Amino acid sequence: MFNIKEKMERIVGKTNVSDSRLDKLSYSTDASSKSGHPLLIIWPTDREEIKNIIKTALNNKYDLVPRGAGTGLCGGCIPDESIVIDLSRMNHILKINPKKRTVIVEPGVTVNELNNALKKYNLIFPIKPASHKIATIGGMIATNAAGMHAIKYGKTKNWIEEIEIITGEDKTYNTMNIKSFCGSEGIFGIITQATLELTDLPKEHSYFHFKLNTPKELIDKVNEYRYNKNILSIEYIDRITSRLMKQDNRYHLIIEVSDDTGDIREEEEITKIETLREGIGASLGKEKFIIFEDPWIPPKYQEYFLEWLDKMRIPSFGHIGYGIFHPRFRKNHAEKIKKMFILVKKVGGTVSGEHGIGLSKKEYLSEKEKTKIRKLKKRYDPKNIFNRNKIIDMQPRGI
Repeated sequence: MFNIKEKMERIVGKTNVSDSRLDKLSYSTDASSKSGHPLLIIWPTDREEIKNIIKTALNNKYDLVPRGAGTGLCGGCIPDESIVIDLSRMNHILKINPKKRTVIVEPGVTVNELNNALKKYNLIFPIKPASHKIATIGGMIATNAAGMHAIKYGKTKNWIEEIEIITGEDKTYNTMNIKSFCGSEGIFGIITQATLELTDLPKEHSYFHFKLNTPKELIDKVNEYRYNKNILSIEYIDRITSRLMKQDNRYHLIIEVSDDTGDIREEEEITKIETLREGIGASLGKEKFIIFEDPWIPPKYQEYFLEWLDKMRIPSFGHIGYGIFHPRFRKNHAEKIKKMFILVKKVGGTVSGEHGIGLSKKEYLSEKEKTKIRKLKKRYDPKNIFNRNKIIDMQPRGI
């Protein structure tokens, strides 16, 4: 009788299965501050292997955790005595159709890899999370990622034509109705392929960089630019973060436009402003602000929310043009986080603008949201083998 490791080795080969101490340590966590315990790590290379992995897990009552690049910030791929399915080796761009402006990809393709391949066609997949250098398409679909250009291009779901997914029922769905799967964080099944829509690569871009003294000044300036059709991104850095980055004691507003009308046009100056924006996370991490939240706040309450964060001494930055804020917290700030989410719900915001729910935010979901997820879970993964207890708590595996 084969044990589970041997059974999986028969499917994908010995070199594509590991239970080594080092690999288990590496796959015990993601970019969040949470950690768990993997039983095995498996690296499949095609959909048939995935189908056989799912069958074997069903028959032997093991649960599975799909994983992309591990850049998630809510514990969405933390294992709980689970088998981790690393999809990084399913990283092929299968078909580019320049005429239709579509591309078919496997889930392990990264955003940068895809856009580098699309350059010669003057096309781009426009969703750009901060982790775009390593973020995978599968992970972005799973979390319905937004990113820096959300004000112009929206979120990942706006650019999906079709998803192929193998669910916990061991059924394959090729669907243009992506509402049930985009943003489901791997709790229904594994994405094996996606057809994405593309747009024209911007021929030019430039930046405005404003330094402002108060939340009111910041929001007034945002409103000046928010509805300009050439806007690619409107990002802010609050004054606490600015001080920690050794800048100044002011709010910074960085606006990217898809033409040359910005004040910052030279390549060297563009690199400086992009380095400033992309260095925020590392700077806050050095100061032990390692918990990363992402509420969406309605425009009407954004000034009030900024004032509240400043009063509570919570550093923040984010995609303010789209309404997504990124407050950062230390490990001992649980009470501050709770107070913030109470405020977010009070002003009609959402607890997650782009990172998902994972393990971190389950307690803040409404009963209506939980009921909807439970119905879909019972439909697509009735044995509860996929990403158990992420987003909502369910019955034990295999029941």
